[in-house]
Amino acid sequence: MSQASGSSYKRKTKDEDRTCVDTQILEAIKKITDERKKNEDEDEDYLFFKNLVPKMKCMSDIQKLELQAEINAEFSKHLKWAMNPATSTQTPTAGYV
Repeated sequence: MSQASGSSYKRKTKDEDRTCVDTQILEAIKKITDERKKNEDEDEDYLFFKNLVPKMKCMSDIQKLELQAEINAEFSKHLKWAMNPATSTQTPTAGYV
């Protein structure tokens, strides 16, 4: 198909095509990132633990390790109970006052 001289039609160059695709990819990444951020901001569990970070900054490395070990032990206890409450000898809150 030939074009008449003086036509306003201009074919995009490879660089222009690449720029358009790059822009679309960046927009898609931004949309995904924004959705993730929104979901994190609405997740009460995430926000709870995020709220602990500034408090942990005041702790020594040993205190942080001890706290992490205690949290892991509690999670383990709760997960075992949640996975099989019928055979568990204790409820996850046993021992709390």
